[in-house]
Amino acid sequence: MRDRGTIELVGMGSIENSSRVIVDGALDLENKGNEIAFWGVSDAYNDAKIRNLAGSGSVFIYDSDLVLTAAQDTFSGTISSVDSEGRHLKGGLTVQGGVQTLSGANVYFGATKVDAGAGLVLTSTGSLASDVLVSGGFVNDGDVAGDTIVQDGGMTGGSGSYSALTVLGGGTVATNGKTPLTVGSEFTQKAGSTLVFAPVENGIQPAIAVGGRAVIEDGASITLDRVTTGRLAVGREYALVTAAGGLVGNYGSLTGDLVTDAPFLSFALDKTSSGVALGVERSDIVFAEVAHSANQIAVANELEALGSGNELHDEVAYMTAAEASDLPAAFDSLSGEIHTAMLGAVAEESHFLRDAVNGRLRAAFGTVGAYKGGVQALTAYGPVSAEATTDGPVYWGHAFGGRGEADGDGNAARRDSRTNGVVLGYDAPVQNWRLGGVLAMSDSSYGLDGRASSGSGRGIHLGVYAGTQWGQTALRSGLVYSTLRLKANRSTSLGTINERLSSKYNGHVWQAFAEVGHRLDHGTMALEPYAGLAHVWMRTDSFAENGGETALAGAEGKMDTTFATIGVRAATTIEAATHKLTVSSGIGWRHAFGDARPELAMAFAGGTGFNVAAAPIARNAAVLDMGVDMELGRNTNLRLDYQGQLATDAREHRLGATLGMQF
Repeated sequence: MRDRGTIELVGMGSIENSSRVIVDGALDLENKGNEIAFWGVSDAYNDAKIRNLAGSGSVFIYDSDLVLTAAQDTFSGTISSVDSEGRHLKGGLTVQGGVQTLSGANVYFGATKVDAGAGLVLTSTGSLASDVLVSGGFVNDGDVAGDTIVQDGGMTGGSGSYSALTVLGGGTVATNGKTPLTVGSEFTQKAGSTLVFAPVENGIQPAIAVGGRAVIEDGASITLDRVTTGRLAVGREYALVTAAGGLVGNYGSLTGDLVTDAPFLSFALDKTSSGVALGVERSDIVFAEVAHSANQIAVANELEALGSGNELHDEVAYMTAAEASDLPAAFDSLSGEIHTAMLGAVAEESHFLRDAVNGRLRAAFGTVGAYKGGVQALTAYGPVSAEATTDGPVYWGHAFGGRGEADGDGNAARRDSRTNGVVLGYDAPVQNWRLGGVLAMSDSSYGLDGRASSGSGRGIHLGVYAGTQWGQTALRSGLVYSTLRLKANRSTSLGTINERLSSKYNGHVWQAFAEVGHRLDHGTMALEPYAGLAHVWMRTDSFAENGGETALAGAEGKMDTTFATIGVRAATTIEAATHKLTVSSGIGWRHAFGDARPELAMAFAGGTGFNVAAAPIARNAAVLDMGVDMELGRNTNLRLDYQGQLATDAREHRLGATLGMQF
């Protein structure tokens, strides 16, 4: 129903069943049904009921109560109980159902009632001239000239002004966190009532500003919840209520999930003669208390040191107990352990280059178990295929690869690595020596179990080597430099923060090595006891990850590790009718000195830094190799071989097949 002129609803009239009444003109609600007293018509029957009120006109209610049964619109006009003679009559407004919005200046002088389950919104341009009784919800962003009483089950809030505000037991007043809720005269909270707090301007302004006296009865409480209150800064004090006329009493308790389920926070009330404030501090539980390992503790302490206001620190500080139970895994994801793991993996896999060089020198001198395949000899007629033991300058090639595993230890995660590459070499005789050089390329990949992290490394390797033999005793040695391009990708998860990080940086490896062996022949069996020593000097550049708040800056990494190996190789040859078969095997013990556990210093932005360890290089490992060489023809040779390193917490395996043909 829409009115652009004037409609009069007299006595017991009703338009309650209309979907809504839109008043852009005037609507008169006159209670003539009880003009003659002896009619005995109850005042309740003089109420005018409509479902919903909209428009921008004028509603005159006189002594009637306007009852809205299913409100859902905005009325920007005026509701008035002032008659034509200027008398203030007792007509009022009751919101019985739905939510009604008023944005005009209303001058009726009966009570405004908001029933349970209903709501009234007074906008910043709206005003009420009389008392308000709230059993439902009342949002006041305007001005109320009368007293507002919030009853059991009712709630009021907003950024408007109240002449006086009383919250009875079971009632709630809620601040909105935008501007203070202001009370002109007296603010009273009875026992059993609740203030739901949201800070205004980070607590600089009070949530409730009272021009007169504030009376807080014992048993009134403050609720701090994650949705309304939000995140409060640790170490800051927030103004709750200020009263120009003084504060009487104090709040009896703090409630809400921020109080009952935030193990890293503590709250305290600070009362003065003119107000009460809320202090926020860290609890006695430090972040590291929920960590289980050294790496986790290091990350937890770094997050703690970042301090309040840092996104990562606050993400932890405001966690619930259930969320905090996931922190050990979160600390691991933040640790950047993949960078430390790659540092150790690169140092350990450096043996592939040593093995290739030593293998070539063993082959050149026909040592026990050496590969008998051909090389490319340089002659006056150009390169020709030749046996490995041929005199003169030769070119040679070797492919390598393998897979390694290092178990986790309760602190560091299990590391998996794969490496493959190719070596090209040249050597020539110089007196009793063979001197040569190598160029190699490699490609490696790394993964950490349970860390959502992976890495890769591509390397170029340059080296020189020298070997000789005095009777049955052989010496093999070399020096190799490697430059690496390392990449790492990892996912981090901390509460609501989930990020994908990446980084690129360079690595450098120098290694010097030497091996001495002595041949012992016994019939068709040949043995070579040997001893080897290698020193590996590993460095990685400093780096900065990209991808978000959890990104780390890493310091230069370094490892200086010496490997000593002693063992014995054996080989025997079996003559067959059509081919010759050589079976070889070896067993040794390798011991690592110096830096065996990789460790790297890293830091979050603004942090002081922390150290993270990865799975260690095995201090002691068994070195195994087995091979079978088959001469398939006068110029054709096939070799099948296995090499491995086995330790209590680490393993590395390589299978190979090489076909050599001479032309």
